[in-house]
Amino acid sequence: MAPKKTNAEDAPTPGVAFTDEPSDVLAQTVVDGPAPEVPLADPKMFEPLNTSKWFEGEWLPPKRIGRGAILLDGHLNWLDGESGSAKTWLAASWALDFLRDGRKVGWLDEEMGEPGLRERMLNVGATIIDLANFDALEPMSRDLATYVSQFHDWAATLGKGALLVIDSAAPVLAAAGVEENSNGEVTQFLSRVVLPLSRRLGITVLVIDHKSKDANGSKYSRGAGSKRNISDAYFSVRKITPLTKEQDGQYELMVIKDRGAKYAEDDLFDVAAKRGVRHEVEWVFTRLDAAEKMRRKEAKAERGANDLTEKIIGTLCRIYDEGMSASKLRDEIGGADSDIKEALKAAEALGRVAQDGPSAGGHKTWRVTESERATQAKGISDVP
Repeated sequence: MAPKKTNAEDAPTPGVAFTDEPSDVLAQTVVDGPAPEVPLADPKMFEPLNTSKWFEGEWLPPKRIGRGAILLDGHLNWLDGESGSAKTWLAASWALDFLRDGRKVGWLDEEMGEPGLRERMLNVGATIIDLANFDALEPMSRDLATYVSQFHDWAATLGKGALLVIDSAAPVLAAAGVEENSNGEVTQFLSRVVLPLSRRLGITVLVIDHKSKDANGSKYSRGAGSKRNISDAYFSVRKITPLTKEQDGQYELMVIKDRGAKYAEDDLFDVAAKRGVRHEVEWVFTRLDAAEKMRRKEAKAERGANDLTEKIIGTLCRIYDEGMSASKLRDEIGGADSDIKEALKAAEALGRVAQDGPSAGGHKTWRVTESERATQAKGISDVP
């Protein structure tokens, strides 16, 4: 039997039970289940600041704390560096400073585990008395975005003025399902999970992060640049001589950002890690003057240019019979177009590379010269 035809006025409203009741009752009868609950808002969500307090008494800038007077007390601090750049050594030393100042320290560990963390704390000189106020959480891939209330409750037990170290950013973001390269996702996570630790609980937060080895001197850690934007203080450490059980270490600390306004962007510190009588590590921070800072900046740029040139020469030697365009070289070894072209021109002026005519694609190709190829071959053959 053919279905009964209905007019548009007679058709039931989607999502609403069909009934002969009056329309005002009809509008309230829903068959899709109860309406979703609206989460309760924080009572202080739209409470304005009492700005009159800003003018009571003398305003004091944020305090610096820990050896070197580097960390911003009660703020979000970020420390990045390549693997082996003593990030955790520094964090452990700062943690000891807090403990000996009578403050508690919490350490959210998603990397080393108990043996590594124990070794770090003992090697910076911590004693059983110091560690009485040290609370550490071993790696467990905690989803801090889902369990943010429980995380904040644990952090609150540390008390105002404590230090909380998050080691490190990458596994914490991954466990929460946050795409490390997404500025939006990283910003949302840090704003909801990490910032309240300092803003609401008065805790000094130190996040340890990794910098990719192929960062080519970038100021940024791997992943989203919003890490820098949302931090109050951001530092990057570079290894010069590694700290081991047999030798002292030498490092360079760069200031990337400082809302405390004590340090300028690109300020540099020499950081010496020296072992004491009991093998504990002592750190000595020396802030460089403007002239030395400029000299090192120029030397770093020169080292980078030389490294890039050698990469280009090595790549062209491997594909000597074909040659490569500047764009293909960029794809092969990385770096910016302008840096690749500048390095090629400098190498051409030295007679190390030469240009061929346009290839099939219309681009000029580069190859090493015969003399450079002979030099490279001789260098290989001279290796014992």
